[in-house]
Amino acid sequence: MNRADRERYRDRYNRANAAAHRKAQDAHGLFLRADDVADLQYVLRRAKAGDTGPLTWRIEYLLEQHGIEPVELRASHPFERPLTIEELQEHPSLQCARCRIPSVEIGGGYHECPRCRHGFLVVLPGDPALDSDST
Repeated sequence: MNRADRERYRDRYNRANAAAHRKAQDAHGLFLRADDVADLQYVLRRAKAGDTGPLTWRIEYLLEQHGIEPVELRASHPFERPLTIEELQEHPSLQCARCRIPSVEIGGGYHECPRCRHGFLVVLPGDPALDSDST
């Protein structure tokens, strides 16, 4: 492969990545390029071997690089009695803090407001991340 071929390949790659990035933003998601994924796999292997520092740094760097704000964490309400699905959906702990309307659970405890797209993650009461300023 000559230099011109490599440049054409890199240009196609960059255009495809830019399009995928825009689609991910529209979906309120995150697109990672192949080099980012490879780097994450590498630092994950290091973390599994006991070196967790690079993994934390790399994740923080990627989130900052993509302009991702820290997610709001909310403790799940310790319900004294079982609630119906309707009662749970209307419960104030699962409403949007901005619009005061019920949120929609997207998955994995992540909720999003259908009006303003404000998102938050519901975690167990007492989760150490609730006390952390670094999220």
